[in-house]
Amino acid sequence: MAGPSASARSLSVLLPLTARLTVVSPHLDDGVLSCGDLLAEEASRYFEDCADSPFMLFVYGVRAEMADRVPAIRHVDGTARAQTVSKEQSPRFHALLERFQEQTGVPVLVNTSFNTRGKPVVCTPQDALECFYTSPIDVLTMGGYLLQK
Repeated sequence: MAGPSASARSLSVLLPLTARLTVVSPHLDDGVLSCGDLLAEEASRYFEDCADSPFMLFVYGVRAEMADRVPAIRHVDGTARAQTVSKEQSPRFHALLERFQEQTGVPVLVNTSFNTRGKPVVCTPQDALECFYTSPIDVLTMGGYLLQK
């Protein structure tokens, strides 16, 4: 699939608080694209020159004062790919980010593809269930359903 990546369609959402993404998600292929999904209204507080970035297309400097809060999305050069989420664009995902911010003080989650090492990206509900039950993923939401292991 080519083109912009839309938030919260088929993705794995991980916590940005662990220093290395590979520690959090060893089931991902090496070099898989990831970004920080964040509340649109918080973008300028975390990233330099980032106001609106609704697709996983651009890399921004992570503000020095926020770098320790989001180590899993930060590249070695201090940049990160950012994807802003507005209430209008994705009300449910925006609400999830707001709740995460309330709990942790950080309005950012790691967004990466929903698949496991060597497998294609999830495209169907059946793919999602198979990936969920055969991986270290803890929680799966699909439509109005929530599954936990």
